[in-house]
Amino acid sequence: MARPSLFLSVMIPFIRIIPLTVLLTVPFASVSAHKAGLSSLQRYMEGQVASFSGNPDLAARDFFSVFNEHPDDKRLALKAYREAQVADNTKITLATLSHMEKDGFRTGDGPFLILAKAVQQHRWKEAHQLIDRMEQNHYALFPFAPLLRAWVKFGAGEDNPLSELDKADESIKVFVPEVRGLLLLATGEYDEALPLLEPSMGGGTGRANRLRILAAGIMSHRDGAKSRALLEGSSASLAKARQMFAKNPKSLPSKLTVEVGMSELFLRMAALMGSKQSLTKPVGLGLGRASSWMTPNNAENWLIIAEILSSFGQLSDARIALNHITPEDPFYNMATSMQISFYLREKRKDMALNLAQNVVRQPDATVEDWYNLAEIEGDSGNFDAALAALSHVDKTMSKDWQMWILKGNLLDAAGHWPEAKAAYEQAVAIAPNNPITLNTLGYSQLEKRENIQSASILLMKALGAMPIDPAIIDSCGWSQYLSGRVDDAVFLLENAAELAPKESTIYEHLGDAYWTAGRHFDARYAWQASLVTAEDKATARIKGKIDLGLTPALAAP
Repeated sequence: MARPSLFLSVMIPFIRIIPLTVLLTVPFASVSAHKAGLSSLQRYMEGQVASFSGNPDLAARDFFSVFNEHPDDKRLALKAYREAQVADNTKITLATLSHMEKDGFRTGDGPFLILAKAVQQHRWKEAHQLIDRMEQNHYALFPFAPLLRAWVKFGAGEDNPLSELDKADESIKVFVPEVRGLLLLATGEYDEALPLLEPSMGGGTGRANRLRILAAGIMSHRDGAKSRALLEGSSASLAKARQMFAKNPKSLPSKLTVEVGMSELFLRMAALMGSKQSLTKPVGLGLGRASSWMTPNNAENWLIIAEILSSFGQLSDARIALNHITPEDPFYNMATSMQISFYLREKRKDMALNLAQNVVRQPDATVEDWYNLAEIEGDSGNFDAALAALSHVDKTMSKDWQMWILKGNLLDAAGHWPEAKAAYEQAVAIAPNNPITLNTLGYSQLEKRENIQSASILLMKALGAMPIDPAIIDSCGWSQYLSGRVDDAVFLLENAAELAPKESTIYEHLGDAYWTAGRHFDARYAWQASLVTAEDKATARIKGKIDLGLTPALAAP
């Protein structure tokens, strides 16, 4: 018989709203002094305002104080619980979770938080009982029970924990090799463990590098050469780990405990949940928090938590999570890059630039650090400084087409078109079928009104590779316009505008094409649409066309 869907079961039921009449009439005696005079309704509304204004800790405390008066209101408990998780308020998280679990109202992540506490305190009997209930009652994510039980048996010193993995449901088979590999690694069976872990350790992702560093540290006392081989790679985290290992092989974690093993499983689940739709992201956050309780020094906890929090728009709390990662940690570089990205999202370019500049002043600055600085300097209009930063990476990244695109963009913006074109051509030479390299080289030549026909060929090739990309459709439409095929241009540009209705450049192109086709009313309508999101440097040109019509001096670039 088919089991219930693994992901649908994490959805939280909608519980009744707090009756306002109750909030208005019931007094609250156990709040802090500064709120003693506030009614339940006032505290609830203050919590709502705090939640919407990005103060989850205050929201959690307000909701929890009202919940203490109305312990039967599960929806209020859930609000306090979720806000407390965002704020990392463990006390309120556990208190509300205890109420909800006792009342049979379970969140997808709740049992994992309870399990994490039991494992952290080595309460193996309690952990086993919880996993049994999870499986018997089909809790959310219950198919993971055999994997969890394997780690608990390992922690408790019970026989043959690996046998539990053979009971795993087909829906989670993809998780089994990694868990088996880590259990074998924990028991010293290195030759059997590494082939199972290899797929997870490939690809150069942060998680892959975390597993490589973990395996290298555990194996270091027996096979230093194999440990060093695991640490080979160009990423900043591996480079830092190599430095640490060369200085002191014991500086890397040398023991794989049950807390570490179960934490790795929780984090993989958290990353999966956190990348899904909004209904499962809170579950991902809860799993990340549970993992952080077991292994607070594992940077991967804080990176995943920060990523999920940032997806909620909780950038301040995401920064607090990243602050757990110290400069000595191999993943400090990744945390810094994430901090920079948060500043950029907030349009705080000065803060992002200062942080990026400070990073490259450090003796262990990496290629990635210099590349990040080049991007930020360029985005800030400091093209010469950006090119200077990029000079630190162009040899190392000479086969990376993205580096050549960035270099071309910077050179073009700095007024060095021949050198920019050469950089774009190098990107195409490296990735001749990549629609981005083809579009960039083709469109940049259109802007210069150079090699229109050969540029059109590049753009049509890009369109064949990515036929529904509005930017590429726009480029092809503009090439048709510049080639004198106005009807074809209008057709393509209308398609592009439909796919990207807020893209100013597309609407300006469409307006120019309409005007040339004699559709002056439509042209002005398109230019008006373009003006809504136009960059400052384009507004005068577009306004001129709306007032005077299209002239050679006002044509789109």
